[in-house]
Amino acid sequence: MHVFLSVLVSAIITSRWLKGGISLILVVTVLFSLFYLYQINRMTYALCESKEIPEEKQPKIFGTINILVTVLMLSFFTKVFFSV
Repeated sequence: MHVFLSVLVSAIITSRWLKGGISLILVVTVLFSLFYLYQINRMTYALCESKEIPEEKQPKIFGTINILVTVLMLSFFTKVFFSV
């Protein structure tokens, strides 16, 4: 996930930097997405701790939530990319 986002950010910066505000909006979007994913993972960890979910099930929970949030972020990213 992090490798994908870093490649995405570098592609945005190198290919669209000359077009001005578009690249700035996309870079801010990617940075916001990273922060959002971090916060979601913190809340998921707190949920697992408070509900005392066994450690065997936690990777499955984190994987499901991370995939769903990534799909949400990608749809948001494409909406921003095509509307700018």
